[in-house]
Amino acid sequence: MKFKLDDNSQEKKILNTVWLFTGLIIVLVTFLWFFMSFLTPFHETYDKFSSFWHISVNDKVVYHGRISNYRFNHIHNNDVITFSTKKMINKNNTSLMVNVPFSAVKLYQNKKLTYTYHEKKKFVPMAVLEIPLSKSNEMQDLKIVVEPSINDPFTNIADFRLIKSGTLNETIIKDSPQTLLLASFLIILGIILIALASSLIRTLYQVFAIGLYSLLGGIWILCCTKIIQVFSTNHFINTYAEFYSLYLTGIAFSLLQYAFIRDNKYCKKIYPMLIFTSCFSVFIIVFSYLNFFSIQAPLVIFQLFEAITNIVFIIALYLDSDWKTSKRIVAIAFIVHFAFGILDILRYNIERYLIANEAHIGSTYTQYGLLVLIVLMVYAFAIRNEEIIRVQIKETTWQEIAYTDSLTKLRNRTYFNEKISEIIHETNKYTIIYFDLNGLKYVNDNFSHVAGDMFILDFATFLKSHFNDANMIARMGGDEFIIVYNHCNQEKINGLFENFEEAEYKASHHKDPPLTSSYGIAYSFECNNDFNQVISLADYRMYCMKNKYYEAHENERRN
Repeated sequence: MKFKLDDNSQEKKILNTVWLFTGLIIVLVTFLWFFMSFLTPFHETYDKFSSFWHISVNDKVVYHGRISNYRFNHIHNNDVITFSTKKMINKNNTSLMVNVPFSAVKLYQNKKLTYTYHEKKKFVPMAVLEIPLSKSNEMQDLKIVVEPSINDPFTNIADFRLIKSGTLNETIIKDSPQTLLLASFLIILGIILIALASSLIRTLYQVFAIGLYSLLGGIWILCCTKIIQVFSTNHFINTYAEFYSLYLTGIAFSLLQYAFIRDNKYCKKIYPMLIFTSCFSVFIIVFSYLNFFSIQAPLVIFQLFEAITNIVFIIALYLDSDWKTSKRIVAIAFIVHFAFGILDILRYNIERYLIANEAHIGSTYTQYGLLVLIVLMVYAFAIRNEEIIRVQIKETTWQEIAYTDSLTKLRNRTYFNEKISEIIHETNKYTIIYFDLNGLKYVNDNFSHVAGDMFILDFATFLKSHFNDANMIARMGGDEFIIVYNHCNQEKINGLFENFEEAEYKASHHKDPPLTSSYGIAYSFECNNDFNQVISLADYRMYCMKNKYYEAHENERRN
C-alpha cells in the first residue's frame, strides 16, 4: 500500500514557501553577481609603496626595506616607531592607507606635521586609516610616527599604500561584489526563515535556528567586507562589528547544532559543551567591550572551541543508530563547513603571524562553507520533515487498521473500549444504544456466509446514514453494534426510533430477507452514571426485544 503526503499540511506549506523564496533570492543574487562582475571588472586598486622605508625604534634605525618584510619582535607599549622615506606625490587627492594596530599615528611631510590620530583605549584593534597627502612636484620627506597600543603588541605591519582620496569606500564595495551579494542573500534568507518560524503557533525551532545562523553569518560576512567603514567616520567600528558578529555567530552555531541533535541520545553529553562555547562567546564580547583585553586576543581559542565542538557534533551524528537521509545531509553540511573553516583559520594565522600583520578574520573560504551549510540545512530540514510525516502517516495507518472493522469500516471493539472513557469524561450525560441483527444465522445457513457478510455490511451502512450525528458507531463483533451519544436527550433519541422499522424496511425491501434488528436504549442517569450498568441495561433491553422477535419468527431462530 502506498501513502501520499498531505499536500495541504502546515509543514508542506512552510517548506514550499521557504524553497520559493530561496529560489527567487538565488536567481536574483546570481544575476546581480554576474552583472556586477562584468560591470566593474577594472577599477582603481591600491598601490603599494615600492620604495624602501627606514624603520626606527626609539630613534634607532633597525631596518631598511619593505615594511611587511620586517618582524617587530621586541616592541613595548612605550616605544615609538618611525617610518621614513622619500616619495613624489604628484597627483591631487592622494591619500595614504595605513592598517593600524596603533594607539597613535602622526604624519610629517617635509618635517611638517600634517596629520594626527590618537586612540585612548587600552587595547586597540586593527583598523584602516586614510591619511590625506599634500601634492608636490618634488620629492618629499615622509615620516610616519606610531605608538603601539598599551597591551596589544604586534609582530608585523602591512605595507602602506597610496590610493586616490575618497576611493577607499568605493574600492571596498567594488572589491567584493560577490561577497556583498552573498551576505545580502544570507541576511534576507535568515529574516524569512525567522519570520516563518516565529509566525507559527508551534514554532519550528530548527527553522528558527537555521534562520538565526544565516542572519548573523550574513552580517558577519558583510562586516568582513569593511562595508560599515563606508558609513562611519569611526575607524574601529567595522573591526568591532566584524569580531562581535563572529562571536555572536558562534552562539547561533551552537543553537543550530542543538536544534539538530536534541533528539540524539548523545545530546546530554554535547549539551554542556554547546553551553560552554556560547558562554565563552558572551564572555569575550562583554569583557572586550569593557576593554579588559583586545577583541582579537581570544580569537584563536574561540576558533579552537568551535572546531572541537564541530568535530564532536559530527561524531555524535555518526554514532546515532538512526542514520536517516536527513542526518547524512546534516553531517555532510557540517563537514563541508568545518573544512572551509579550517582553511580560513590556517589562512588567518599564516597571514597574521608569518606573512604580515594585515590579516583579517574575513570569509575568504568560510563564506562558501556557510552558504553550503545553510542551503543543506534547509534541505535537511525538508527531508527530515518528510521523514517525520511519513512515520506519522505509517503510525496513523496502522492505528486506523487496529481501530477499524475490516468489513464495515466502522470502529471496532478495541476502539470503543479505549475511547469511550473520553466521551464519558466530557459529560456525565450519555446514551448507549445496543443493536443486534435479526436472522443472521438464517441468512448464513440458507444463502452462504458471503451473503451473511453482505447482510452485516448493509446494516452498517444503514446505521451510518440513520444515526449520522452519533458520537460513535462501532461493531462489537458478529452481528452486534453499539451507538453512543454524549447527551441524554430522550426526545431526540425517541424521534430517531419513531419510524426506525420503516426506515430499515425501505433500506432493504429489495433483499430477502429484509434487514431487521433488535436494540436496547439506556441512559446514564438511569444507572447513576455507572458505565458498566448502562451497558448491561442496554444489552438486557436489546435481548428482551430479540426474544419477542424470535417468538414471532420461529423459523429464524439461531438454534
